[in-house]
Amino acid sequence: MSWTAALHRRVEKSVPRLPQRVQATLVALIREMEEGGPVRGNWPHYGELSEYCHHCHLTKAADVCCGVGSNRYRNKDSGV
Repeated sequence: MSWTAALHRRVEKSVPRLPQRVQATLVALIREMEEGGPVRGNWPHYGELSEYCHHCHLTKAADVCCGVGSNRYRNKDSGV
């Protein structure tokens, strides 16, 4: 099953300012979400905030990635 992950424009603008290691982690998380869907229980420090909102600390610091399942993720196969 294939998914589409979309970044908010503000996030896209801030990514180049992140350390290279954090950028690589973000890319890995996005790729994994596109392959396996938005719920990533196999990542450390990953949790569900609400039914459609999940967060993941990309480092031990306060870098956080948050996605809204109903608007930001689309299943390419089913058109959902």
